[in-house]
Amino acid sequence: MGTHVFCAGTLVHTEQGLVPIQEIKVGDMVLSSPKDSHKDVPTEYKRVTKTFKSPEKQRIIAVAIPSLISEYTLDKDYLDGHWVQSQQIKDLPRYAEKYIYCTANHPFWTQEKGWISAIELAVYKQGSFNGNTLINYKRDLISTDLAHTFSTPLLRTTIPELAVRVDWQSQIPSPNIIHNIIDFSSGKPVLLTNIPKLPAHLVEDQHTDWSQDHIHLPDNANDPMVKQFSAEQHFYINGDAYDYEQGRFKENEYGEYVDPNYDANWTIDEKEDDDRKYSENSYYMTIVYNFEVEEYSTYFIGEQGLWVHQ
Repeated sequence: MGTHVFCAGTLVHTEQGLVPIQEIKVGDMVLSSPKDSHKDVPTEYKRVTKTFKSPEKQRIIAVAIPSLISEYTLDKDYLDGHWVQSQQIKDLPRYAEKYIYCTANHPFWTQEKGWISAIELAVYKQGSFNGNTLINYKRDLISTDLAHTFSTPLLRTTIPELAVRVDWQSQIPSPNIIHNIIDFSSGKPVLLTNIPKLPAHLVEDQHTDWSQDHIHLPDNANDPMVKQFSAEQHFYINGDAYDYEQGRFKENEYGEYVDPNYDANWTIDEKEDDDRKYSENSYYMTIVYNFEVEEYSTYFIGEQGLWVHQ
């Protein structure tokens, strides 16, 4: 259980409603279902017998759950065929985009393979995404066979409790576009963004919220908050955060750069040790939580109610 965990703020379906995972206590009744059952078996409330809080911070990933599915997506048949039949796609509920933050090996139930780790939910291979179909507490089917629904690491930054979710947009810093920054300082993940909602022709309901806690920043490159979170000044991501803390950044007329001679007098062992620390410090790490459920060993998370193993 110590390696299958979620970050603070992950919502758990309980008899009292949705409760953040860090607030779950022994004796609480959580929604559950037999871990080896068919998807049509009814859910039941089962008692929590043990809770877990990691003694050390652990590396977590972001699991993207499908956003609103547009008619454009359906027409392209991205989900048809091997994984989900087209009629099932049309019956899928329309969800606003969500992210679950957990360790890479936390088990999720899939229709195709049963219990698999979070990092395996959707895999990019040979030019296409091979996804799996999740199931929620209502037994709805939720496909992960979309370009926007795969698991990615979170990178550490020089601002405490602030992480960057990796995807192609996070690799192209812009002074006036904020994307994929997650603030964990309040005890739950909060998305920082100044990207507007999807265009009208891509969604069925323009009144749908982002459906995730977020702070919408101004679309203004001169706004103080935008400047702070736009990969400028002392906001560094990935291994740059480690180099910055080691005092390796220099500055010239063109901007800041890492001094290429910082390891000139180091031994091979010192360089290898530094490479290891650089890699370890690249990823965002945080305290994580889990609990044990009597008899069934499963529960449901997020507003969507995804079925996961303890």
